[in-house]
Amino acid sequence: MVGLGSSHPELVRRYNALVAACWTHGYEVWISSSSRSRATQEDLYRRWLAGTYRVPSVANPNGDHGPSPWGWRWKGSYHMPQQDGFSHALDMGWRGCTPAEFEQLCNQVGLQRTVPKENWHYQWVNRQVIFPAPGLTAPPPPIPVAPITSEEDDMKGMQIIGDDGGVFAFFPGGVVINMGGKPQLHVGMNASGVAPVVLTGMPAGELADFAAQWQASV
Repeated sequence: MVGLGSSHPELVRRYNALVAACWTHGYEVWISSSSRSRATQEDLYRRWLAGTYRVPSVANPNGDHGPSPWGWRWKGSYHMPQQDGFSHALDMGWRGCTPAEFEQLCNQVGLQRTVPKENWHYQWVNRQVIFPAPGLTAPPPPIPVAPITSEEDDMKGMQIIGDDGGVFAFFPGGVVINMGGKPQLHVGMNASGVAPVVLTGMPAGELADFAAQWQASV
């Protein structure tokens, strides 16, 4: 399972929305690559230059791609954690739809292709542009100041996809729960492991009961 613990929370939110959209259409989607260390990127770049890693392109780990929307500069690959502590790109695979249909769903949730000839590489931001997400209506979860790196927090960034299409995405600062396309449930985590549950756009009911039971058990 590919982790999302070092991926920017807004990228995680948009990916979760994509998973829900794919489930609605009967498509499958998965992540083949999320965050990479500098050492990994250096190795891929060296192999690509030598002709032994056969992909259209690999970002130079020492490259400078200009300023971000937040003032600091993009360095190396968008898969590498940047100065905000997060990576901002995903490589994805899919089944059950054409590349064009998959790209259309991605664009609806604010994920766009940014590398020519790589239809698997998507980002939510590129250089100084944050991509619009016309298909998203729920507000984003609070964004933590830095990713969690402790080995005790290995669950952060993992996803669990249930038989009913529900997606549980563990990220630094909490959990995003998207129950098969229903409004999202955002669960925050404080130092003691117990924090408020926020339901977005959803009346009291099945998911609310689950949230109360979950919070009472932690």
